[in-house]
Amino acid sequence: MKKRKFSIFPAIASLLLFLPSCAATQPADVHGSVASGAVIVETASADRALSVEDQTAGMRASGEETGEESRGAGGMVGPENEANPGQGNADTIHETGQSIRQPDSEWPAGGNTEPGSNRQPAGGNEETPEVTEELEIHFLDVGQGDCTLLLCGGEAMLIDAGDNEQGTRIQNYLRKQNVETLKYVVCTHPDEDHIGGMDVILYKFDCETILMTEEDKDTNTCRDVVDTMKNRGYERTLPVVGQQYSLGDACFTILAPSDLGDDSNNNSIAILLTHGSNSILFTGDAEEEEEAEMLNSGILKDVDVYKAGHHGSRTSSSERLLEAVLPEYAVISCGEGNSYGHPHAETMNAFRALGIQVFRTDEQGSIVLTSDGSEILWNCSPSATWLAGEPVGSNEAVSYICNTNTKKFHYPECSSVEQMEEKNKLPTSATREELIDQGYDPCKKCNP
Repeated sequence: MKKRKFSIFPAIASLLLFLPSCAATQPADVHGSVASGAVIVETASADRALSVEDQTAGMRASGEETGEESRGAGGMVGPENEANPGQGNADTIHETGQSIRQPDSEWPAGGNTEPGSNRQPAGGNEETPEVTEELEIHFLDVGQGDCTLLLCGGEAMLIDAGDNEQGTRIQNYLRKQNVETLKYVVCTHPDEDHIGGMDVILYKFDCETILMTEEDKDTNTCRDVVDTMKNRGYERTLPVVGQQYSLGDACFTILAPSDLGDDSNNNSIAILLTHGSNSILFTGDAEEEEEAEMLNSGILKDVDVYKAGHHGSRTSSSERLLEAVLPEYAVISCGEGNSYGHPHAETMNAFRALGIQVFRTDEQGSIVLTSDGSEILWNCSPSATWLAGEPVGSNEAVSYICNTNTKKFHYPECSSVEQMEEKNKLPTSATREELIDQGYDPCKKCNP
C-alpha cells in the first residue's frame, strides 16, 4: 500500500492569516479544517500499528477494481510452453480490493507490521513496472516442510504443500483466505515434505497450471499426487528456464532446473518473483550445484527476500549465491527441534555476516509479507535469536543419520534421508569410524 505524503502545515499557515477576517462568521469551519488534517495524520500513524488480525484482513481494503481484461489462460508471458496446463475453473478468487487476509489461528503469526526496504531493481537504470495491486506472500508454518501461498490481484499461487499430515490444514488456510482457484501450483520436487499434502490441494481446488518436472519417485506420496492429477484431468507443465508467468501485477521467471540429475534436491524448480521494484527468490531444496546453475543463467540479480533453500541447510545458501543476490531478508521454513538440525549454524552465521535479517517459522509461526511494489511490510519483526537448530531428544549435534534397514549412514541433509521411513531413521552423534565399526556403510551419494 503506497503511502501518501500529507502536510498540514501550509494549510494551518494560510488559515491563521485568514482567521482575523473570518473568525466572526466561520469559526467552526476553521477549527474543522485543522481537525480534519490532524485526523488524517493520526490515521496514517494508527494504520502502522494495526494488530496482526487487522493487518492481514485490511491490507487490501483501500483497493479498487481495475476493470482490466484477463491476461489469458495460465498468465504466460513468454514463449509457448510445450506441455499443456492443467484443466480447471478460471474464475478469480476475489475482487481486487476486497478485504480478505485473516491468518489461520492454527498457524499464528506475531508482532506488529514492520516496514522493509525501498531497494531499487538491480541495474539501476531498468524501468520499474507500475503496480496497482498489492502482493501478499504467506510462508505457512507446516513444521519440517515447505508451503507458500502467494496472492495478487485476485489470483492465487501455491508453492509446495508440506508433508502428508498438512493437506487438510493447508486447505482450511486457503479457504480462510477466500481462495477458490489456484492459478498456479508449483511442486518444486517430489520429496514428501514438499508434496505430501499436495494431493488434497489438487483434489479440493481447481488448478489452472501445475508446474512440475518429469521426475517422479517410487513412493506412495508421489503416487498419490500423480493419481489425483489423473483423476482431475490435470497435466503437468514442465518448467522452462527463462519462461515468465504473470500473477496479477507480479511476474515470476523460471530459473532452474535446466535438466534433471540424480539428486532430487538439485532438480528443484526455482523461481524469481518480481513485484514493482521488489523481488523474491524461491529455490526449493536446491543445493550449491543448482545454485551455481541459476547464477550461470544470467537471469538472477539482487533480490530483496530470499526463501532460504533446503530449510536453512548448510548444503544450500552458498557463499557465491548470497554474495550475488545480497538479500535484505531471508525466510527459513523448518520445524522446531527437527531431526536434521535445521537451520544449520553455518547458514545462520553466513546470514548474520552479510547483515541479512531472518524470519523463521519454527520460532514465529506463519509469516506474512506484503508488497506494494516499492515497500515491503511484515506481520512480525525479524528473529533476534540467531540460534541454529537442535534435534529433539539430543543435547549433542547430530553428525549422521543411520538407516537401520539398509545399514548405511548419511549426512542429515542428504536427499536419501528425506526418503527414509521414520521407523528406520536413527540420528547419531557417533563418529564416522565408530559407525563403520558398528557395521554401517557410508552413503555413496553424500559421501560422509
